[in-house]
Amino acid sequence: MKPIRIQRKRTKGWKMPENTVSVTRPGKWGNPLKADPKFMPNTVVKIFRECMMDLTNCDKYGLPVDKFRYMRDRIFDLRGKNLACFCPIGSPCHADVLIELSNPYN
Repeated sequence: MKPIRIQRKRTKGWKMPENTVSVTRPGKWGNPLKADPKFMPNTVVKIFRECMMDLTNCDKYGLPVDKFRYMRDRIFDLRGKNLACFCPIGSPCHADVLIELSNPYN
């Protein structure tokens, strides 16, 4: 079964489901590109994808190459895992990119 994105919640009693990894900031899987009024969410995800696909794009956007290198080197640690982020389901999210890249054959 293909992994899915889970929306993390801060509500009392909410627990992360089994087989789920948090990809929120400030964790090791958090998107280094923070939300910014000049970028729409789909642009933030597009830039995240570009940097994951080619580290030279990090310089173009002034993003930390080491962070993206770490994620690229460890991407298969996420294979088969659901990923949890605070982004609403249905909205653009870097977790969707991580799911896609870590599960290339699903």
